[in-house]
Amino acid sequence: MKDKLILNLATHPLRNRRFFLSLLLLVVVLNFVFLGLTFVTAWRYSSKISGLTGSLNRLVIKKQSLEREKKQLEKKINSFQQIFTPQVERFNRLIAEKSFSWELFFQSLEKLLPDDAYVVGLNPTLNKENMELKVTLRLASFSLENLVNFTRRLAAEGCREIKVISENPEKQAQLVSEISFIYGVSSEVNQ
Repeated sequence: MKDKLILNLATHPLRNRRFFLSLLLLVVVLNFVFLGLTFVTAWRYSSKISGLTGSLNRLVIKKQSLEREKKQLEKKINSFQQIFTPQVERFNRLIAEKSFSWELFFQSLEKLLPDDAYVVGLNPTLNKENMELKVTLRLASFSLENLVNFTRRLAAEGCREIKVISENPEKQAQLVSEISFIYGVSSEVNQ
Protein backbone atom coordinates (compact mmCIF):
# COMPACT_ATOMS: atom_id res chain seq x y z
CA MET A 1 0.00 0.00 0.00
CA LYS A 2 1.12 3.35 -0.70
CA ASP A 3 1.55 6.05 1.81
CA LYS A 4 -1.20 8.55 2.08
CA LEU A 5 -0.46 12.00 1.08
CA ILE A 6 -1.66 14.37 3.73
CA LEU A 7 -1.71 17.91 2.80
CA ASN A 8 -1.80 20.19 5.71
CA LEU A 9 -1.92 23.63 4.22
CA ALA A 10 -1.92 25.25 7.58
CA THR A 11 1.40 23.94 8.66
CA HIS A 12 3.04 27.31 8.21
CA PRO A 13 0.14 29.80 8.46
CA LEU A 14 2.13 32.89 9.44
CA ARG A 15 4.73 32.65 6.74
CA ASN A 16 2.88 34.98 4.17
CA ARG A 17 1.05 37.09 6.71
CA ARG A 18 3.38 40.08 6.47
CA PHE A 19 3.03 40.27 2.73
CA PHE A 20 -0.78 40.22 2.89
CA LEU A 21 -0.87 42.77 5.71
CA SER A 22 1.38 45.12 3.79
CA LEU A 23 -0.74 44.61 0.69
CA LEU A 24 -3.90 45.34 2.76
CA LEU A 25 -2.26 48.41 4.25
CA LEU A 26 -1.29 49.64 0.76
CA VAL A 27 -4.87 49.20 -0.48
CA VAL A 28 -6.25 51.08 2.56
CA VAL A 29 -3.73 53.91 2.14
CA LEU A 30 -4.53 54.16 -1.58
CA ASN A 31 -8.24 54.26 -0.75
CA PHE A 32 -7.64 57.13 1.69
CA VAL A 33 -5.50 58.95 -0.87
CA PHE A 34 -8.20 58.59 -3.53
CA LEU A 35 -10.86 59.59 -1.02
CA GLY A 36 -8.82 62.68 -0.12
CA LEU A 37 -8.33 63.56 -3.78
CA THR A 38 -12.06 63.14 -4.32
CA PHE A 39 -12.85 65.51 -1.44
CA VAL A 40 -10.27 68.05 -2.62
CA THR A 41 -11.63 67.93 -6.18
CA ALA A 42 -15.22 68.18 -4.95
CA TRP A 43 -14.30 71.14 -2.72
CA ARG A 44 -12.52 72.95 -5.57
CA TYR A 45 -15.38 72.39 -7.97
CA SER A 46 -17.98 73.30 -5.37
CA SER A 47 -16.23 76.64 -4.86
CA LYS A 48 -16.11 77.12 -8.63
CA ILE A 49 -19.76 76.10 -8.89
CA SER A 50 -20.74 78.54 -6.15
CA GLY A 51 -18.79 81.28 -7.96
CA LEU A 52 -20.48 80.40 -11.23
CA THR A 53 -23.86 80.28 -9.50
CA GLY A 54 -23.24 83.75 -8.11
CA SER A 55 -22.23 85.12 -11.50
CA LEU A 56 -25.20 83.35 -13.10
CA ASN A 57 -27.52 84.98 -10.56
CA ARG A 58 -25.95 88.37 -11.31
CA LEU A 59 -26.46 87.77 -15.04
CA VAL A 60 -30.10 86.78 -14.48
CA ILE A 61 -30.67 89.97 -12.48
CA LYS A 62 -28.93 92.04 -15.18
CA LYS A 63 -31.01 90.34 -17.88
CA GLN A 64 -34.21 91.13 -16.00
CA SER A 65 -33.18 94.77 -15.58
CA LEU A 66 -32.30 94.98 -19.29
CA GLU A 67 -35.69 93.49 -20.21
CA ARG A 68 -37.43 96.07 -18.01
CA GLU A 69 -35.38 98.82 -19.64
CA LYS A 70 -36.23 97.40 -23.08
CA LYS A 71 -39.95 97.49 -22.27
CA GLN A 72 -39.65 101.07 -21.02
CA LEU A 73 -37.78 102.11 -24.17
CA GLU A 74 -40.36 100.37 -26.38
CA LYS A 75 -43.12 102.27 -24.58
CA LYS A 76 -41.24 105.54 -25.14
CA ILE A 77 -40.70 104.71 -28.80
CA ASN A 78 -44.39 103.88 -29.24
CA SER A 79 -45.39 107.12 -27.53
CA PHE A 80 -42.99 109.09 -29.76
CA GLN A 81 -44.38 107.32 -32.81
CA GLN A 82 -47.91 108.23 -31.78
CA ILE A 83 -46.86 111.83 -31.23
CA PHE A 84 -44.79 112.29 -34.37
CA THR A 85 -46.57 110.03 -36.88
CA PRO A 86 -49.17 112.67 -37.88
CA GLN A 87 -46.44 115.28 -38.34
CA VAL A 88 -44.30 112.88 -40.38
CA GLU A 89 -47.27 111.94 -42.55
CA ARG A 90 -48.08 115.63 -43.07
CA PHE A 91 -44.49 116.33 -44.15
CA ASN A 92 -44.52 113.28 -46.43
CA ARG A 93 -47.72 114.54 -48.07
CA LEU A 94 -46.15 117.97 -48.57
CA ILE A 95 -43.03 116.41 -50.05
CA ALA A 96 -45.14 114.22 -52.33
CA GLU A 97 -47.14 117.22 -53.51
CA LYS A 98 -43.96 119.21 -54.11
CA SER A 99 -42.23 116.35 -55.92
CA PHE A 100 -45.10 115.86 -58.37
CA SER A 101 -44.36 117.81 -61.53
CA TRP A 102 -47.45 119.89 -62.09
CA GLU A 103 -45.70 121.76 -64.86
CA LEU A 104 -45.19 118.56 -66.87
CA PHE A 105 -48.80 117.58 -66.26
CA PHE A 106 -50.17 120.86 -67.62
CA GLN A 107 -47.74 120.80 -70.56
CA SER A 108 -48.81 117.30 -71.55
CA LEU A 109 -52.48 118.20 -71.07
CA GLU A 110 -51.99 121.19 -73.38
CA LYS A 111 -50.32 118.97 -76.01
CA LEU A 112 -53.14 116.43 -75.84
CA LEU A 113 -55.98 118.95 -76.31
CA PRO A 114 -57.35 119.28 -79.83
CA ASP A 115 -56.92 122.70 -81.42
CA ASP A 116 -60.56 123.77 -81.28
CA ALA A 117 -61.21 122.38 -77.75
CA TYR A 118 -60.53 123.91 -74.36
CA VAL A 119 -60.83 122.96 -70.71
CA VAL A 120 -63.79 124.49 -68.90
CA GLY A 121 -63.23 122.88 -65.49
CA LEU A 122 -60.41 120.88 -63.92
CA ASN A 123 -60.39 118.88 -60.69
CA PRO A 124 -57.08 117.01 -60.07
CA THR A 125 -56.65 114.80 -56.98
CA LEU A 126 -53.15 113.55 -56.16
CA ASN A 127 -52.81 110.10 -54.59
CA LYS A 128 -49.70 110.49 -52.46
CA GLU A 129 -49.01 106.80 -51.99
CA ASN A 130 -48.45 105.88 -55.62
CA MET A 131 -48.05 109.41 -57.05
CA GLU A 132 -50.99 109.06 -59.41
CA LEU A 133 -53.20 111.97 -60.34
CA LYS A 134 -56.92 111.31 -60.75
CA VAL A 135 -58.20 114.01 -63.04
CA THR A 136 -61.78 115.00 -63.73
CA LEU A 137 -62.14 117.71 -66.33
CA ARG A 138 -64.81 119.35 -68.42
CA LEU A 139 -63.87 119.71 -72.07
CA ALA A 140 -65.67 122.08 -74.42
CA SER A 141 -65.37 121.25 -78.10
CA PHE A 142 -67.28 121.85 -81.30
CA SER A 143 -67.54 118.20 -82.35
CA LEU A 144 -67.73 114.70 -80.96
CA GLU A 145 -64.66 113.84 -83.02
CA ASN A 146 -62.55 116.16 -80.83
CA LEU A 147 -63.68 114.26 -77.74
CA VAL A 148 -62.79 110.91 -79.35
CA ASN A 149 -59.37 112.24 -80.44
CA PHE A 150 -58.69 113.57 -76.96
CA THR A 151 -59.50 110.22 -75.30
CA ARG A 152 -57.31 108.37 -77.83
CA ARG A 153 -54.43 110.74 -77.14
CA LEU A 154 -54.88 110.22 -73.40
CA ALA A 155 -54.68 106.46 -73.89
CA ALA A 156 -51.61 106.81 -76.12
CA GLU A 157 -49.96 109.00 -73.47
CA GLY A 158 -50.35 106.19 -70.90
CA CYS A 159 -53.34 107.49 -68.96
CA ARG A 160 -55.59 104.83 -67.48
CA GLU A 161 -59.25 104.39 -66.63
CA ILE A 162 -60.40 106.95 -69.16
CA LYS A 163 -64.14 107.51 -68.80
CA VAL A 164 -66.50 109.94 -70.46
CA ILE A 165 -68.90 110.68 -67.64
CA SER A 166 -71.32 112.98 -69.40
CA GLU A 167 -71.91 114.97 -72.60
CA ASN A 168 -74.00 118.11 -72.55
CA PRO A 169 -74.66 120.18 -75.66
CA GLU A 170 -74.30 123.86 -74.85
CA LYS A 171 -75.36 126.91 -76.80
CA GLN A 172 -73.28 128.03 -79.78
CA ALA A 173 -73.09 124.36 -80.95
CA GLN A 174 -70.52 123.40 -78.32
CA LEU A 175 -70.38 120.01 -76.67
CA VAL A 176 -69.24 120.05 -73.03
CA SER A 177 -68.05 116.63 -71.87
CA GLU A 178 -66.95 115.53 -68.43
CA ILE A 179 -64.00 113.13 -68.59
CA SER A 180 -62.08 111.34 -65.83
CA PHE A 181 -58.74 109.55 -66.09
CA ILE A 182 -55.70 108.61 -64.05
CA TYR A 183 -52.47 110.34 -64.95
CA GLY A 184 -49.60 108.29 -63.47
CA VAL A 185 -45.88 108.72 -63.07
CA SER A 186 -45.35 106.47 -66.08
CA SER A 187 -47.19 109.05 -68.19
CA GLU A 188 -44.81 111.71 -66.90
CA VAL A 189 -41.71 109.61 -67.57
CA ASN A 190 -42.69 109.03 -71.21
CA GLN A 191 -42.30 112.76 -71.88
